[in-house]
Order: sequence, then C-alpha cells, then structure tokens
Amino acid sequence: MSTSPPDLAEIAARLERLEARVLSGTLETGRLRILGPHGRPVAEIGASPEGEPEVVLLDALGRDRVLLRLVEGECALE
Repeated sequence: MSTSPPDLAEIAARLERLEARVLSGTLETGRLRILGPHGRPVAEIGASPEGEPEVVLLDALGRDRVLLRLVEGECALE
C-alpha cells in the first residue's frame, strides 16, 4: 500500500466547499458544541439518546446544568 502526498488542489477545493456550506448555514453535524472564551464547552445542541432534539447548557466543570428537550412530543426543561 503506497501513500502519496495530498493533492493541494483537491484540498483547496474541499476547503472552499466546506467554507461555502458554513457560510450558507448548511453545515450538518450530529452534535454542535459551542466553546467559551477559554476553550471549554458551554453549550451543546443535538439529539438526545432517544433521538429527540435537545439544548444543553454546561457549567464551568463541563456538567450538564440546563437541559431543554422534547419528551414524547412535549417540551421538558430540567
């Protein structure tokens, strides 16, 4: 198995496509983690283990503190 150096033109094209997706608001991910000014996570947006949408706010130690999600079609705040 041979490894060849990355094709810089292909890398540039991939970066341009990614940039276009981000700027158009169509970036897809399983879970979005928002970092605070010191690089620690402060919020997460994604799906609960059951597949329902949820928003989580974390404390300074990274623990879940506020959880907003759908439970059986109803809004739940913990």
